[in-house]
Amino acid sequence: MRGKTFGAILLLLWSFSVRALLPGEMSVEPETKLEWVNCSPMPLGKISPEQHPNIPALRGVVFLYTRADDSDALVYLLENARRNFDGKVLIAVITPDDMADAREFQRRHADSRLRLAADLERKITPQFMRGGGMILPCGFLLDAEGKVLWRGEAADLPEAADLALTGKLDVEVQQRAAPLLEQTQRALREGNMPRLLRAAEQLFAVDPGHPAALRMAVFAAESMRNSRQAWEITMRQRQKAPHLARLRFTALELILRHAELRDQLPELIEEFRVMECPPRLKYAFADALLRNFPYESAAVLGARQILQSAPVGVHASPEEMAMVLALKARLAYALGDLPGAEECQRESVQLYRRSEDGPGRIEAERMLAFFRALRQETARPQ
Repeated sequence: MRGKTFGAILLLLWSFSVRALLPGEMSVEPETKLEWVNCSPMPLGKISPEQHPNIPALRGVVFLYTRADDSDALVYLLENARRNFDGKVLIAVITPDDMADAREFQRRHADSRLRLAADLERKITPQFMRGGGMILPCGFLLDAEGKVLWRGEAADLPEAADLALTGKLDVEVQQRAAPLLEQTQRALREGNMPRLLRAAEQLFAVDPGHPAALRMAVFAAESMRNSRQAWEITMRQRQKAPHLARLRFTALELILRHAELRDQLPELIEEFRVMECPPRLKYAFADALLRNFPYESAAVLGARQILQSAPVGVHASPEEMAMVLALKARLAYALGDLPGAEECQRESVQLYRRSEDGPGRIEAERMLAFFRALRQETARPQ
């Protein structure tokens, strides 16, 4: 689903150390100022209802380098999360890069409403990172008092925020997991895959389905050319943490990478179809099926069943409705219904033109042109 190469995954796995502010510790408002780029500041310490009436209780803070390979993809992920949270979580990106890089980054993401700040004196970044030893990107989740509820790989911030909003994020668990995660990362850096797997199992005992630990454990098993072990690790965590839809996406990625696991696809699709999770995750799973398994009948028919089980709500945003219509257009195309594909895509384009999603609109218009050209050509007498 995330489409990262193993090299990018390794970089992310090294993205933080125990020197960072830990869950349960307090963030304080920095003595030096951040330079906010075309937006109002977001407080990093305790929120004052009088001074910050429009700041939600949950805040996500992501530190990154603007020219890093994965920075653009990360912003796209965080921007999608911002829309899904609908004002319940405020997310800010902070970079230790200079102002020119920050402004170029903002230009590349002109449609994003994430807050962006430059740490020009490079004092706030080490304040969160505890003086060094950290590779970015790194994410933190803060509550209204400024307490760190979670810290980890920036790509996992949306999941942590989801858990916090539903009361399922346990700060004590995060505290106990921190030193175990360091052990797992150390084994990875040393290339000791058997020890990595043992350390990951210790971490799973504290925090079932821990995202970074699972990525490392799957990577270790695959690096030892044992796809079945990678699958078994993922399935065990699925049983221990059945509420985590993410684990089904990990399983889907494994099936995509390893042909010997293809026989697991129908069962996985059916399990996800009946799973209780937000509609946006249902759409994402159906999207992954159509994009990655276009010639698997089980995947195409499974995507149709999943979409039928997740109707668009009456309060859905224009972006969400446009995305679902584009998904239905691809499904119609996969089922051989070109007129249906063109009609759904046409409606998707109309909605995207009313939304703030510029990249989504461009892609939707491209797909509409594709479906229209195919339909017109096939309608001509031969």
